[in-house]
Amino acid sequence: MLAGNTRNGYTCTGFQGPRGSGTIGWLPSAGLNMLPAAAQIPADWAGHWYAPEQDIVIKAAPGGMLSVKGDATWGMSAWRAEHGSVHVGTLNGISRPVGGVLSFTEGEGRTLPYTGGDEFSCKVRMIRRGPYLLVRDNDNCGGANVSFSGFYARKP
Repeated sequence: MLAGNTRNGYTCTGFQGPRGSGTIGWLPSAGLNMLPAAAQIPADWAGHWYAPEQDIVIKAAPGGMLSVKGDATWGMSAWRAEHGSVHVGTLNGISRPVGGVLSFTEGEGRTLPYTGGDEFSCKVRMIRRGPYLLVRDNDNCGGANVSFSGFYARKP
């Protein structure tokens, strides 16, 4: 479970089940035992992260930056794959965590700040909590229904 903002004694929380379906809602803050945010050095972010139909590889890059590359699909069921109706998306950027958030916008041949680009650009924010990576995108990082948003675990 991951937690976000707290308001009026409740904390926004998210959970992803073993089959990949997730849910987000508000739980009483008093009933939660919070893990600290992961340290913000490149080694804490680096690795191969996975979620259902999503893979992200984060590697250290020069100057304290992180290189992010990802692939995602939608509709990998046997029927969709057999009939050629699987949608795909990719993610590429170089950025550094600021305030516990790794974020960027894909530009034409270069990485832009999260606030850069236009409404059709792929924009991504990532945070680390405990052993997890939480990713949220703006649904413009691939074909129809493709998203990198979700909870990720690091591949061993």
